[in-house]
Amino acid sequence: MKISSPAKFGIVIAVSFLAIIAFAFAAPIYVGSIRLGVSPTNPIVPQQPATITLSASGITYITTLVIMHDNIAVKTCTINSWSGSCSYTATYPDHYQQGIFNHDVYGRVNLQYGNYVTTTLHEAVSTFSQNYWGPKSDAIPPVLSTSFGPSSPYKGDTILYHASATDNNLLHQISIFMWDGVNYQSLATCTFSSQSSGDCYATVPPSYGDYVIIKTIVWDNPSTQYADDKNFVSQINKISLRDKPPQPKCPPTCVESVESEPKE
Repeated sequence: MKISSPAKFGIVIAVSFLAIIAFAFAAPIYVGSIRLGVSPTNPIVPQQPATITLSASGITYITTLVIMHDNIAVKTCTINSWSGSCSYTATYPDHYQQGIFNHDVYGRVNLQYGNYVTTTLHEAVSTFSQNYWGPKSDAIPPVLSTSFGPSSPYKGDTILYHASATDNNLLHQISIFMWDGVNYQSLATCTFSSQSSGDCYATVPPSYGDYVIIKTIVWDNPSTQYADDKNFVSQINKISLRDKPPQPKCPPTCVESVESEPKE
């Protein structure tokens, strides 16, 4: 049977269309390499920024790179090239408790082949852990200042000691102790709530040694007092004591009697 020219033309068009469709779906859609890294690696110290970097390259045209952190897209980079990279820096984690936290990070590569757009996703998966101790306020320790009066005390004087503290978040407690050579004796404990600054006063009992030692500790969070060195600060003051000047034999209002020389 002889096929007319219009029919032949229609068959050629149909076959070509099917071939193009088959080629589009059968064409190799791949990336030569895909890498996902986290820096610094495990473990990360409390609230230290971590950088996630996704890179991809190959013979397939890359449209976008997407960084996923715990199933949330945190960064999308437009590439429109045969290779490229995408980076995202943040502080992990934003938790208010202690422990070790695992983070799942995904890298998605959106590809395009020729004139046929595809959303084929190639994923690179990485997990990193972080040791974390307490809230974000631990990243900055409290600021403590102290003073006392009298400024040059004598042995046996009663000293008034003053501690003042501020914190970038909230203060919890100021504790004042006196070292007696063997143990610390608590002089005052001041507790605060919902305030970023506070004062605490203590009366130092009379001492007759050459000095007294006062230790002051400030905490900024009650649940993680001993977690690390960022949520409390301490200071030791050595207060020198002077000998009291000799007392006159009689008050200034009196006149000391002078014995007369014996007469001959």
